[in-house]
Amino acid sequence: MDSRAELTPEALEEYFKSDLNKAPYGVRERYDTLLLDEQLKKAKERQGKPPGPIPLESRENFLRIAKVTMSIEDARRALKMERDWERASRGGRPPIGGAVDD
Repeated sequence: MDSRAELTPEALEEYFKSDLNKAPYGVRERYDTLLLDEQLKKAKERQGKPPGPIPLESRENFLRIAKVTMSIEDARRALKMERDWERASRGGRPPIGGAVDD
């Protein structure tokens, strides 16, 4: 198999678990913190009910961020910037340099 697009959801999940298990302790610690933050956010949105499963794509993103950051705070900041950027660009091209109308 050449690409991950050809893999089944179960195979993708196993691939992710393998990647996570191979990660150094610090990366796993940052990943666990980001995952817990997301679960707490979802539980709060659901008014204390269990958050349900976090999608594989989100968990892969948390692992990617955990791999490229040096601390938990850097990882949280990177995730927040990514979410802010996606929110700002939903209606088309985001403003340049923070300008509201350009």
